[in-house]
Amino acid sequence: MTKTIRKKADLKKIIKRLEKVKSKNCQILSVYVPSGFDIKIIVKQLEAEKSYVEQNLKKNKRNILETLNNTIKTTKSIKKNYKNGCVIFVGKLKQSFISEIVIPPQDINLRLYRCDMEFLLKPLKDIIK
Repeated sequence: MTKTIRKKADLKKIIKRLEKVKSKNCQILSVYVPSGFDIKIIVKQLEAEKSYVEQNLKKNKRNILETLNNTIKTTKSIKKNYKNGCVIFVGKLKQSFISEIVIPPQDINLRLYRCDMEFLLKPLKDIIK
């Protein structure tokens, strides 16, 4: 689901909700895409990460691959460059997935990929300060 945020108050609500998403393992992905950046490059990076996991990871491999596959699918659904860039959040929650594309109210000017136990929200929090 793509959410274009026009007000900082709306962004604050989304951050608050995403802060609650936690995982015991590295099954939470945050992908920051700056304005004008070719989304195909992000997809290639995610596919390279998937290949690495397939070849080198033993522990929690299936769950991480599921998360990467969902992130690739979500990223491929982006059909345009957004004026302020976008942030892709994908995470596995027990038996379901959260998958969101957030279009911030101001330019994020950041390219970043992070796989962790929680979403990387600090760059968005900096916008609402």
